[in-house]
Amino acid sequence: MTTGRALARLTRALLLASSLLAWSGCGDDTAGGDAAVPVDAPLPAQWLEIGAGFDSFVPYGEPATAELIAGPQGGFHLWTSLRAQNPATTRSPLVSIEYERVRDGMLVSLPFRVRLSFDPVSGTDFQEIYGLRPEALSDLDVVDEDVLIRARVETRDGAFTVAEQRVHVVRGSPETPDGGIDDGGIDDGGIDDGGIDDGG
Repeated sequence: MTTGRALARLTRALLLASSLLAWSGCGDDTAGGDAAVPVDAPLPAQWLEIGAGFDSFVPYGEPATAELIAGPQGGFHLWTSLRAQNPATTRSPLVSIEYERVRDGMLVSLPFRVRLSFDPVSGTDFQEIYGLRPEALSDLDVVDEDVLIRARVETRDGAFTVAEQRVHVVRGSPETPDGGIDDGGIDDGGIDDGGIDDGG
């Protein structure tokens, strides 16, 4: 193993350890000492749904399949979106997301804890946020695996709700630097006339 690869693995391990310490310091709202994200939701009027989508909220179907995207900087992520029913979520709540591999309960994501603002959905009491990119530790940890995506949204006054979504992860298309998806150079239907003289 090269020094660079060893350093990268050490950095990821330290980030993972710091994430677990941060979760354990959230107070008495965790369910036991093993789960990084609480499994109970103490606010019955508040609910949270996990979806896919980088430019809109896309609900998961049954069975739920998620594409693992290779980012332009070498990381791997699942496009993740959240839909909440709680007016307080528009006030920059703390959003935390993690991936857990189902077959062995292993946490297979890097820390993701960010204050974000949800956007109200016109004509509803929903708020949504999309285009989130929690990063997997490695593509080999999650491809062709069942994974639990867990999310927690905590408001500034300490109230929170959690959700989880089980998905089967498959390898998706690579992401381009501008946030789009690389289509592999597929022809878009435009025809190049090669400079042929049309007789005009």
